[in-house]
Amino acid sequence: MYGRILLSVPAVMQLIGPFYADFSHTHVFNPNWPPHAKFHNGQTMSMGACLCFITLYYTFRPTVDVVQEKDSLFTAALMASLYWGTG
Repeated sequence: MYGRILLSVPAVMQLIGPFYADFSHTHVFNPNWPPHAKFHNGQTMSMGACLCFITLYYTFRPTVDVVQEKDSLFTAALMASLYWGTG
């Protein structure tokens, strides 16, 4: 159970954190930012949200046996780390 919590907390943080930090006058609402930079910022925020939902799905989805549960948790850990590995 602790492993599932350790996967869930960073996943939710990568959903909330970028939206909290980037919806400000220094990023999304910055008039000096070119549209292409705002596009990439939105793309990164969307990637974090998608990886969060995928991580939570594989962390808590019902499984039929131990092998499938291990595979699901491995996939969840991989998805949770992709955001940080690409930065």
